Amino acid sequence: MHLHKKKKSIENSLLLTVIVFVAVIIFFAIAFSNVTREVDSNEVKTLITALDNAVVTNYAINGVYPESLSEIEEKYGVIIDYDRFIVQYDIISTNIMPNISVFIKEAE
Repeated sequence: MHLHKKKKSIENSLLLTVIVFVAVIIFFAIAFSNVTREVDSNEVKTLITALDNAVVTNYAINGVYPESLSEIEEKYGVIIDYDRFIVQYDIISTNIMPNISVFIKEAE
C-alpha cells in the first residue's frame, strides 16, 4: 500500500507541474500580445503627431497646407513605413487642415 500512495503522489505533482507550466506560458503569451498592441498604438500616435506637426509647420511658413504626403516626406523628413502603415491624407482645401488617418496593416 505504501508504494501505491507514493505513485499517486508523483502523478499528482507531475500533473500540477504541467498545469503551472501551461499557465505561465499562457500568461506570457497574453502579456506579450498586450505589449505588442501598446507599441503599435504608440507608433501610430507618433506618426500622426509627426504628420500633424509637419502640416502645421508648412501652413505657418507657406500659408497653405501640403498637397500630398510625398511633399511632407520631402520637406520635413517624415518617414512613413508603407509596409506597416496605411496613411490616409484627405485634402479639403489649401486653407483647411487636411484629415490625417493612420492604420496598421494586418499581418498576412
